[in-house]
Amino acid sequence: MKKPTLIALLTLTVTPLHAADLSDLTWTTTNGEVTISNCETTATGELVIPDTIEGNPVTSIGGNAFQRCRNLTSITIPGGVISIGGNAFDSCASLTSFTIPEGVTEIGAYAFIYCDNLTSIVIPDSVTSIGPDCFYKTPITNLEIPSRFCLDLAYLDISSELSYQKLMEFTTSNEVATAAITTEINQIKEQLAGAGGISPEQAAAITANTKSINDIRNAIFIEGSSIIPALLFNDQEQRNSITGNTTKINELDGVLATADETLEAFSQNLDILNENDQSIGEQLTTLGENDISIGEQMTILGQNDQSISEQMATLSENNESIMAEINAMKAQLQTLVASVAEKDAQIAEKDAKIAELEQGGGGQSLEQVLEQVRDARAGSVVLTVDPDGDNITLGLTIEQSDNLTQWTKLDGEMTRTIPIPDGKKFYRFALDK
Repeated sequence: MKKPTLIALLTLTVTPLHAADLSDLTWTTTNGEVTISNCETTATGELVIPDTIEGNPVTSIGGNAFQRCRNLTSITIPGGVISIGGNAFDSCASLTSFTIPEGVTEIGAYAFIYCDNLTSIVIPDSVTSIGPDCFYKTPITNLEIPSRFCLDLAYLDISSELSYQKLMEFTTSNEVATAAITTEINQIKEQLAGAGGISPEQAAAITANTKSINDIRNAIFIEGSSIIPALLFNDQEQRNSITGNTTKINELDGVLATADETLEAFSQNLDILNENDQSIGEQLTTLGENDISIGEQMTILGQNDQSISEQMATLSENNESIMAEINAMKAQLQTLVASVAEKDAQIAEKDAKIAELEQGGGGQSLEQVLEQVRDARAGSVVLTVDPDGDNITLGLTIEQSDNLTQWTKLDGEMTRTIPIPDGKKFYRFALDK
């Protein structure tokens, strides 16, 4: 038998947005230090996190703490914070700029991903660690960041254009420093050639210049590995070339260390220094060779500029491919919209049929149909369908009586099994003469 149709009514409740304040925050306190662990996604506008909560300093922003707080336009972090967890500001779509206070040392992975309007951020020099893909799908165009991170901004998902700009700024600053050191070394060479010896002040100047060269070397090479392969990861030939240059720099490092020890000994004993003029000349010759090696490194950097430009052209071609895919997706969306419209028409047709059924059919109202049913059942018998099938069994017996009080059943009984098909059916029976 057909089952009745149930129509459910759903009530949707919309939670209103409200101005952000301390009541939106959830935090934990461990050993007297507060970590912000969550923020209500309904918070909107500007949020200022206080320096202390319940008398305890705020020192950490926990992972996912502000995830999907899409209506916060500004978040001020207190100066006592030292760490920002992974995905801390994930999908904060209304942020346009962000300043991390001095004192923060660690920023977790994916901390600022999907911040659709965040274009400017300041990272202080105190930061020593930034997790991978920190700015994935975030359109950063104005970035202040310590120079030690400028050599591998692609690791943070900074755009190619901004990464190239920061690399050029870093390279230019190192070129200026290298040129100044080279000038000082040449002046010392000239003084030595004219005076036939070296003074303690000159020895100290050479030692200082040697340290500066080492500082530049450490800036260009991180843990013995050149940053150029990170920029030219598709060019194996250039990587091999840089590996050779790295070996030369390591050899230079050993020579400079030896020069430091020798110059310190000369400053303590001028007589011994004068007796070793020939040794100093050899060391200065080595420094001159090192100048040439640094110049070769700068030439390689120039060649890398051209390679980066080629990569930018490849990115432009990729953009065209992506636009083609977007257009294809738009066409699919239009097809889906047409399909939804067709479904809406089918639903409207079903609604019309439901309305017709509610009217009872034949133009009669529901009340008129119910009245007919009540009249039909006035003298009717209600029969029960067999539990093991869709049938009813009708049985008829005959009894006789002399006084209409006591009845005696006559022999014989007539039964009839009637199948009940799906749908609404009415039956009646009568005695024939």
